[in-house]
Amino acid sequence: MPITYHIDPDRNLVTSKASGILNESEYRDVRTKLASDPQFITGMKQLADFRSVEKHELTKKGYDLYIDQEILLQPLFGNGRYAIVTSSDLHFGLTRQLIAEMGASPQNARVFRDMDAAKAWLFEGE
Repeated sequence: MPITYHIDPDRNLVTSKASGILNESEYRDVRTKLASDPQFITGMKQLADFRSVEKHELTKKGYDLYIDQEILLQPLFGNGRYAIVTSSDLHFGLTRQLIAEMGASPQNARVFRDMDAAKAWLFEGE
């Protein structure tokens, strides 16, 4: 699977990394797996690194299914901050659209082009 994650309970942080060619089921599968992971705690911060993704194979139907899944999982993920880092213009725009369609507030989810800026925002005020 080109998307992997690691849970660091001491830092209250989930880091995920994506690479290669991603299809729509991989997006949904990793979120489902994370939501059911016994180490995951509602409200954990999440940092997703998509800078090594070469291509996104995502249909409109797959995109809509992902949004529906994220809305259903939202109570489990809680109000923890979620930072997505990408170098692709397409992924940057799609992620901003996704955040808006899910109804996530800018206080909870943001997309970045710079890893240091994403980390600074995640841990702001700590």
